Amino acid sequence: MGKNNGFLFGAIVGGVVGAATAIFLTSEKGKQWLEELNKNEALEPLKETANEWLEIAKEKTKEVAKFVPIAKQEQEAPQEGITSIPIPLDNKENKENIEKLLKETEAALHEAEQKLHEE
Repeated sequence: MGKNNGFLFGAIVGGVVGAATAIFLTSEKGKQWLEELNKNEALEPLKETANEWLEIAKEKTKEVAKFVPIAKQEQEAPQEGITSIPIPLDNKENKENIEKLLKETEAALHEAEQKLHEE
């Protein structure tokens, strides 16, 4: 498996986790939890750390989006003990789906960041 495929798979998994987090934060229970979190001043360092992580995630998402259209699937013998799922990028539909997922993830992260800054 090529280095680009492993990186891309990690980026996709990270995007899905980020999107799931954003959905959790926008649900009714998630909103209640966020309100309680914003009222608790003892958690201010946690909020700052979360904001830093959001910025890093947004930057990394942008970096990944730059490489998605040019990445190629490399054919190599699989290394022992390492498993991954190949995602062929020579298919236009795959490229479009990945780009859409990355854009949705970035939007979800941006929305979560805005909600953290509201209070």
